Amino acid sequence: MRKITILFLLAAAGQSLLAGGEASDPMPHLKRGPGARAAAMGAAFSPLADDASCVYWNPAGMMQMGVFRTAVSFMYSKLEQDRTYGFAGVYERSDETNTAIGFYWTGYYNNGAEGRDEDGNFTGMLGSAGNTAAVALAGGIADTLKAGLSLKAHFLKTADLQGNGFSLDAGFIFKPLGPRLRLGAVIKDLNTGIQWGSGRKDVIPFSVRAGAAYYFIPERLVLVLEPEMTENCPLKIHIGAEYILDGCLSLRAGLDGLKLTSGFGLKAGNYSFDYSFMLDNASLGDEHRFSISAYY
Repeated sequence: MRKITILFLLAAAGQSLLAGGEASDPMPHLKRGPGARAAAMGAAFSPLADDASCVYWNPAGMMQMGVFRTAVSFMYSKLEQDRTYGFAGVYERSDETNTAIGFYWTGYYNNGAEGRDEDGNFTGMLGSAGNTAAVALAGGIADTLKAGLSLKAHFLKTADLQGNGFSLDAGFIFKPLGPRLRLGAVIKDLNTGIQWGSGRKDVIPFSVRAGAAYYFIPERLVLVLEPEMTENCPLKIHIGAEYILDGCLSLRAGLDGLKLTSGFGLKAGNYSFDYSFMLDNASLGDEHRFSISAYY
């Protein structure tokens, strides 16, 4: 069974690589990033980080949600080859203490991998699950500078093996020229590694994302450029744009590396619905995401 499990791990890692992660990464779905709005903008979102998914993208974003002090968001994505990706997040900001606290969960499930023995013979379908739970804290250092941290606990299960570990994200958002320009950076997954029950230990590659968001038309048209540097991987460029036609409808497009992305958002009062589409570049099927958020 151990040989079968090892082969499964390698197959699952290769499939995750095609899905946008790295084969050496035990939790490649963490690099995908949640939220339909962020996905529609090519995952160029850490400098902007101004919706309820900011607890993942850049915890400093919890300090810049305007009049709203509480936000809740849910995302669901059904992928090809029996894969599912989900997210739930909530945070609350206190004007009295100039701080914010948030929590989120994200999970990735794959029930479509084939188990094979050392001779390549099919042994049955195998499943894997990766879950991450996090707590995030943020504060205002100055009117133009916000900072945040998030501590993440990871829980993995693949075939008959289980693993767990911890990692830390740290980010900031700086507005040197007022609300039109935002500079942001986040260091993701400074980690203890994933310790498996078999005794094996895998390290999650850390990454650094840094970029800028500029409103060419205040509160209507924003362009985001965000390079991403991941340990032992080539530089990846994220580009995204959002245009708000009116107070209810937003159109979005972007490039997530070489992947074309697009989507739209609808708002009604304190609620928003977002949809994104990512064109298939790896024969794993096009990706559709749906998010619902509420702000109070």
